[in-house]
Amino acid sequence: MNDTKTLVVGSLRHDHVTSVPWTKLTTVNVLDFDSVVLFLPSLNKETIDEVGTEELFKMQRAFAELLASDGDIYVLGAPPLEGADFGQWLWCPIPIRSIAQRGDTIETQGEGFSKLLSRLKAWDCVYRIDEHGQTMTLSMVLSKGVPGIQLSFEGEWYARNRAGGILAARIFAYARNRNGDQHQFPGSMTVLPHFPGDEPHDVVSTALADILGKPQSEGVPEWLTAIPMQAVAPIDQRLLTLRQEIAALEQQVNEQLAEKARLERYKRLLYVSSFELEDLVAECLGVLGASITPARYSQEEFVMEWNNSVFLAECKGVSKSISLANLRQVQDYVLRYEEDENSNGKGLLFGNAWRGLPPAERNTKDCPIFPDNVILRAQQFGVSLVSTIDFFYAFSRFLSGQVPAQAILSVITEADGVADFSTLMNS
Repeated sequence: MNDTKTLVVGSLRHDHVTSVPWTKLTTVNVLDFDSVVLFLPSLNKETIDEVGTEELFKMQRAFAELLASDGDIYVLGAPPLEGADFGQWLWCPIPIRSIAQRGDTIETQGEGFSKLLSRLKAWDCVYRIDEHGQTMTLSMVLSKGVPGIQLSFEGEWYARNRAGGILAARIFAYARNRNGDQHQFPGSMTVLPHFPGDEPHDVVSTALADILGKPQSEGVPEWLTAIPMQAVAPIDQRLLTLRQEIAALEQQVNEQLAEKARLERYKRLLYVSSFELEDLVAECLGVLGASITPARYSQEEFVMEWNNSVFLAECKGVSKSISLANLRQVQDYVLRYEEDENSNGKGLLFGNAWRGLPPAERNTKDCPIFPDNVILRAQQFGVSLVSTIDFFYAFSRFLSGQVPAQAILSVITEADGVADFSTLMNS
């Protein structure tokens, strides 16, 4: 239980928990918590009138959802209010009620809530399941909206009186399966004794120590933290300096993360296809110093100008090898350019073949990036075949300052057939 996130309802501030008064409970998302501790004596007649029955019924739905999410509810109880005992339990999705009785015979069982129960010397109420109590809300929540589920409630007792009246117990909801067996639903509600003569904060602190397994102390009021202490002032100044340094370091971390993301985006050369591959290849060539312009001669994907020459580019990301049909597209662009412009041009075919495979598994006998027939025709046409794998690794070396941009562009533009980057990778 040490890591549970706990909410205390009753406006009793304590360590390690979140506290709210009953009047503010509907402003809190109960499902954010693993367990909720309810200090029922604080739900007096004035508070019930202030909260209103409609809001109490809304709480009942919220607590039913908490139980369905395997949450736990703990109730530090109280005897019924005069003439208003039902209103004191309107929030409760389990039909349990406190009955006003008095006595001092106490029998305990097990180790549960040993610290709290050791305080109990007398009692003024016992708990009982109301067989005619309303269970529709919990039934609908547990069955996910399916009506008609019949619930029963049983559990284990921690303390009772001589007549078997329950002073403290953990209660679960059950339903009968078709085969007659009992199905236990998630979540539980634990009812705990009323301690009328004890300081409320002490009672809640002891209960929290049993629930959370750690000592509790009363939370301090807000005004206490505003009182200055001369000995604390230099610590506050040091904390301010440290926070400023942390903020500056976090800014540097964010800047480095952004730069890392920008560079690692080029890894997508190894996977993407279509327009994203085209844009990424064009961006890399632009970074290397080539001039990139949109298609203007035919249906080429972009035009690259470098070293007083024009290159018409096509980018293909495919789940198999680059085909002759891909190569013909590039050659058609070149022929159209030469016919219209009466000038020589060269085709560039960037191929991201077998893009679903890791690079190490590509360009094998069974998975060639450029098959022999494509290479042969590219040599005849004077088209440069560029594997995006080779291009990525060469470009990565450029980014780290190991290879000059001009060397990469020279390999790409001078190749007839497959562009060979091996000399750049070994330099």
